[in-house]
Amino acid sequence: LCWHNLKPTRVGRKMFAIGGSENCAKLPGINLNAFKRFVYTVGDLCAGAASEIAVSGLDSALFTLAEGREMSAISAIVIGGAS
Repeated sequence: LCWHNLKPTRVGRKMFAIGGSENCAKLPGINLNAFKRFVYTVGDLCAGAASEIAVSGLDSALFTLAEGREMSAISAIVIGGAS
């Protein structure tokens, strides 16, 4: 869903602009603080929804749920190419 919305939408273009260079993103008039706040809020909401799904599937909350999967997450980000 995120990949699909990055290129063709205004939000995606602004995210790429800020990720490329914050100084260059200021020139066309992007409000950096407000947009960063928006992006982090949406990311937090997605993380919260994912945790709710994980908890509902297990019928309990375990603090050791993803223990040992740190390298999988890091390698997925490196291979996928986070901008």
